[in-house]
Amino acid sequence: MLTLGGIIRIPFNQMSVEAISIGGMYTCIQIPQLKLIFDIGICPSSAIGQAHVFLTHTHIDHMAGVLRHCSTRELMNMSPPTYYMDPQYIEAFSELMESARRLNHAPMPCTIQAVSPKDSIHIKGKYSVRCFRSIHRIPCIGYAL
Repeated sequence: MLTLGGIIRIPFNQMSVEAISIGGMYTCIQIPQLKLIFDIGICPSSAIGQAHVFLTHTHIDHMAGVLRHCSTRELMNMSPPTYYMDPQYIEAFSELMESARRLNHAPMPCTIQAVSPKDSIHIKGKYSVRCFRSIHRIPCIGYAL
């Protein structure tokens, strides 16, 4: 295990899990080799390169980094990110992104993808993310890689 600026890096097979989390403040878990993130309550510089962001739920400590993530990817001419979430959050999330676009005077392109328990999203090679219902005080989706 290695720490870099508060991010803990845990080697796993030929990949690594990079996590930073302070309960109630922020959570961001990255798998850089697969270009994916689970929750983005904070957006460290290392997260900018990850194109797939799976949101467990919409508490601010799990999604506050979305605007920085999306706008920075656009600024750096990277492909638009995809944000995966429970369908019931899509309308409000879309409204948030529209407000950010107006405030930022930029298109901030992204894809917003609904996921439900039992869905499986192919990521790369032999890797997929499976969705399941998770327990929290608001509707929450868990993910298994």
